[in-house]
Amino acid sequence: MIAILLSAVILAADHSAIAKSYIAVNNYKGAEQEAKLAVQAAPKSGDAHRLLGTVYSLNKNLTAAIAEFQTAIKLNPKDANARYNLGVAYSKLGQFADAVKWLSSAIALNPKDAAAFEYRATAYEKLGNTKAALADRQTATSLKKKTEQLQ
Repeated sequence: MIAILLSAVILAADHSAIAKSYIAVNNYKGAEQEAKLAVQAAPKSGDAHRLLGTVYSLNKNLTAAIAEFQTAIKLNPKDANARYNLGVAYSKLGQFADAVKWLSSAIALNPKDAAAFEYRATAYEKLGNTKAALADRQTATSLKKKTEQLQ
């Protein structure tokens, strides 16, 4: 039993690595096929579901991406990247209140993510909350400066 589980995890990792290679060369169809195989090999892997969600997002299939990001979060509630990606997907669909909710939860888990603050600022702007948008833009700028100073 342990050997079967280990084999499935290794297979999922292989498919995930191939999918990431396809993404790197903008072959999103190939990436989607491999990411689906990763999910089939390890259906309880939050990482595999997040990867498939990312590929769906790159393929502009935001409804499917949202479903995969939600599954990834159910499997790994502390996955800040899945929460961030879910917020971005909602933002791209114009669902800005949902975007703020998920980006806020990503920020709670990773308060140094400048990109999350930037996306949330845009969502706040779309909702008419200019004060919160300005605060997030300032935070994002500050975080970027700190990152640049460390490099």
